[in-house]
Amino acid sequence: MGESLGSLRNVRILTPGRILYRVFAVLLVLWFGIGWLASLASHIDVAGENCRESEIRAQTRSIERRLALGEDELMNVIIPEGALFCNTLFGFSLICQGKKLPRTSPERQRLLERLERLIAKVERMRERYPFELNTKLNPPGGIIISGHENLLRAGYCTLGGRRPDIVAAFGRQSRLINDAILATPSGFPQCYKGYTWAQDCVFAVDSLRIHDRLFGTDYSAAIEKYVSGLKEHIDPVSGLMIAQVDPASGKSIEGARGCAAAWGLSILPSIDAEFSRSQYALFRKSWYVDVLGCRAAHEWYRGKSTSTNFHAGPVVFGMGAAASGICIAAARRAGDRVSFNRLLRSLELVGLPFYTAGGEKYYFFRLCLMADVVSLWGKTIEPFDNAEVPASQEPNREQTDLFWLVIVLVAALSIMTVAVLSKNLLSIIRDDKVVRVSWNKTTAAGFLFQAACVVLFFLSGTFSFLQIFIFMTMIDLVEAMAVRPAIIGKLYDS
Repeated sequence: MGESLGSLRNVRILTPGRILYRVFAVLLVLWFGIGWLASLASHIDVAGENCRESEIRAQTRSIERRLALGEDELMNVIIPEGALFCNTLFGFSLICQGKKLPRTSPERQRLLERLERLIAKVERMRERYPFELNTKLNPPGGIIISGHENLLRAGYCTLGGRRPDIVAAFGRQSRLINDAILATPSGFPQCYKGYTWAQDCVFAVDSLRIHDRLFGTDYSAAIEKYVSGLKEHIDPVSGLMIAQVDPASGKSIEGARGCAAAWGLSILPSIDAEFSRSQYALFRKSWYVDVLGCRAAHEWYRGKSTSTNFHAGPVVFGMGAAASGICIAAARRAGDRVSFNRLLRSLELVGLPFYTAGGEKYYFFRLCLMADVVSLWGKTIEPFDNAEVPASQEPNREQTDLFWLVIVLVAALSIMTVAVLSKNLLSIIRDDKVVRVSWNKTTAAGFLFQAACVVLFFLSGTFSFLQIFIFMTMIDLVEAMAVRPAIIGKLYDS
C-alpha cells in the first residue's frame, strides 16, 4: 500500500500548457545562446573603433523604454545618484549619436526634443533626495547635479538646440560653476555638505569649456584651477589623481580609486589632453587585469583594498564592476582600442546579453539599468565639439586564441543546455507512463496563460525574458497542483 501511494505521488502529468512551457524553454535558451555568442564574436577583432550601429540602436531603444517605465528610480537603491546618472549618461550618448545626423534632418530635430525632455527631467531632480539637501551649497544642489545638467545643456547647444530657456540656464549655471570653482581652495566644489570627489567635478568643468567655445565667454581661470588641483592632488603610491578631498582644507582624504579615475579620464581628454594621456598610461599599466583575452579594472591599486567611506558596486578578487564598466568610456576616449574591445568582451561574457524580438538589447537579465546606460555611454562617447582624441596607447594587435576558448566554452554550454532540455522534453512526450490530461477548464486556462506569456515575450518590451520565464514557471506549478489531486484520485480508485 505504501509503495503504491509513493508511486502515485511521483506520477508525471502532461498537459497542453506544460508542453508549451517546455518547448518555449528550449527555444528561449537557444535564442539566448545565439545572441550571447553573436555578442562575444562581435569583439574578436580588438582593432575595432566602434560598435555595430544595430547594437547601439538596440540598446538605445531598450534604455529609452525602461526610462519611460521608471526603472531609473530603482537605481537610487544602488547609489544616491543612480536615477540622475541613468538619465544624464543616456543623454550624453544621444548627443554623441546625434552628431552623425545631418544638421537640418528631422531625426536631429526629434533628438533635440528628446534632450529637452531629459533636461527638464534632470532639473526636477534637484527637488528630490539627495540633492534637496544641497540647496545651500555652492553651486546650489552640489557640483554633481550642477555639472551633469549643465553638460547636457552644453551638448544640446552643440547640436544646434536654441530653446531660449535652456540656453539662458546654460549661461546662468556656467557662471555659478565658475564662481564655485574659484571660491574653493582646491578647485573642487562640494558634492554634498562636507564631501567632495575630484573627478565628480569634471563634467561641470567640461561644460565651462564648451560654453567658452560656443558663446565666447572666458572661464579659463576656473578650468585651469581645476586642472591644477588635479595635478597637485596625486596619489603618491599609484601616481594617479586622488579620489576624495576635504573641501575645507583641500587636503587629500582618499587615494586613487579605479571607478573615480576612469570617471575623470572619460572627460578629461577634452580639458587637458596631455595630462589625461599620462594619467591613462599609468592607469593602463597597473590597474587592468587580463583573463582569457578579456579585461577588467581594479577598484584599488593593484587590487589591494583600502578603507573608504563610499562604495561603488561589487568588487570580486579586487576587480570592480563600476571601474570596469566606466573604463569602457575611458579607453575609448584615450583611443585605446585594445582595452576598449577587451573590456567589452568582459561585458558580453558576464553581462549575459539578450536581444528581444522587438529589436532591443539589455544585460544582466534587465535587472540593472545603470549597467546598460554606462555601457551605451562608453560605446558611443566622444567629444561633443570634436575636440582632438589622443592617439592609441597600445599597438592594435592582439592574440585571440584565448578568447576563442571563451567562445568555444560558451557555445558548448549553450548546446549542452539545449540538449538536456530537449532530451527531457522528448522523454516526457514519449514516456508511456506519463499521464496525459485532455482539455478541460483547468488545462485550457493553463494553456491560455502560457500562450499569453509567449505573446508578451514577442510583442511587449515591458517584461524581461527572465520575468516571462518566471511567470511561466509559476503557471506551470499552479496548473500541476490543480490537476494532480484529481489524477491521483482516479489512479488510486483504479
